[in-house]
Amino acid sequence: MRYACYTVVLALCLTAVLISLPCTVQAQTSELEYTSEEIQNTSAEVFLERMAKPEPGYDKFAAMHALGRKAKVSDPETCRNVLNLVISTMYDQSRSINQRFQCCYAISESGDARGVPYLVEVLFKDPSNTMRSVAAEALAGFKNSAEAHNALVQASQQETDAKVLEVINRRLAEGEAQYTPEQIKETSAEVFLVRIGKPEPGYDKFAAMHALGRKAKESDLQTRQDILSMVVSAMNDKSRSIDMRFQCCYVISDCGDEQWVPSLVDVLLNDPSDVMRSVAAEALGYFKNCAAAQDALLVAAQDEKSQKVLDVINRQGTAEYTTAQIDAISAEAFLKRLQQPEQGYHKFAALHALAKKAKASDADSRKVILTTVIAAMNDKSRTELQRFQCCYVISDCGDEQWVGSLVDVLMKDPSTTMRAVAAEALGKFVGNATAHNALLNASKQETSQKVLDVINRVLPKFGSAS
Repeated sequence: MRYACYTVVLALCLTAVLISLPCTVQAQTSELEYTSEEIQNTSAEVFLERMAKPEPGYDKFAAMHALGRKAKVSDPETCRNVLNLVISTMYDQSRSINQRFQCCYAISESGDARGVPYLVEVLFKDPSNTMRSVAAEALAGFKNSAEAHNALVQASQQETDAKVLEVINRRLAEGEAQYTPEQIKETSAEVFLVRIGKPEPGYDKFAAMHALGRKAKESDLQTRQDILSMVVSAMNDKSRSIDMRFQCCYVISDCGDEQWVPSLVDVLLNDPSDVMRSVAAEALGYFKNCAAAQDALLVAAQDEKSQKVLDVINRQGTAEYTTAQIDAISAEAFLKRLQQPEQGYHKFAALHALAKKAKASDADSRKVILTTVIAAMNDKSRTELQRFQCCYVISDCGDEQWVGSLVDVLMKDPSTTMRAVAAEALGKFVGNATAHNALLNASKQETSQKVLDVINRVLPKFGSAS
């Protein structure tokens, strides 16, 4: 995927973000900027220090502009070195906010999309609301980056600081016109699909995407089926641009019809493009009460090799429970949080914590915990979202004594989701004969292709005997 370079109008952007701060940034057009020759002949380290202490006679942000431009015009190795230096400084909380936030803009002015994941991390994890605001501004400069757009959308749903939210929502709303309800009703789905690939002049880049999702959502069942069949076909068509294909993922999530979740799961688990897998993960995240969507995210979190995709999968919340919290919080409380994650925590933080609690406990305490977990796993009055996580608590704990409970789910549970997750969980017990034999037996009698796909993916872990 190709990313457009970002040319920031600093007087507008920075003033809008930081107008209430002592370090308010305003254009100082009466003072000097660095020339091309100066940028070429001055080291990145020097410009970095001048961001903290501007050179007399130069604009207060001249070094920031120069550093971004130096990265942009340099050879690949130099550019990478400059970016690494800037990113390291941006993360360094011992430095001043004034210097750190300028690093965000230096990345955006460089136009180098390799800096996007680091800006995303600042947006979601930095304790400073100034840094999160500026990271949002900087990310908005990467207009054609799915990752940047995804992050802004996700942050708009979980950011609690009003100032940061104002920046995020303003940046998401920027652009040009959106389609009206009347236009959505009167324009065909085929036309909107074409406009996803080639936006109509005067309209926001993602206007057709949003319109098509809304059109599908508001249509009768048969029309929605026709629209989403067309969208899924385009999403899976690798001859189309990534830009068009990833927007098709969002059309499905904007529509909100769970029937189409398997199409997104297929992209998440099988598409060769890490951009597509990232966006599929983001789109699946909107189906918070759909067991198949949440299960796919958990499976992908364990198997995904791309850090970029993992970051998106794990972005639903950031915090994990500490050892002290795991010791202090009861297994029953964590069990409830499998269904309703605590605000601010990773969506599977309670699962991880409950497994750690069981694993670290003595044999008697572990038995009490896992007995409770198994009872919940087998309780069909509970949601599949809660039940399937119980399978993973058992496998993550690693106690082979409890393999039989997973075998029972694999061989007997009426839910294909539960049988698929049980197969996945049994795959963690490589070397255990009971787990291996159960998977072999299931491979011969399972009728669901979804479950068979998991079994056939897991069995090779057990070696040639499989």
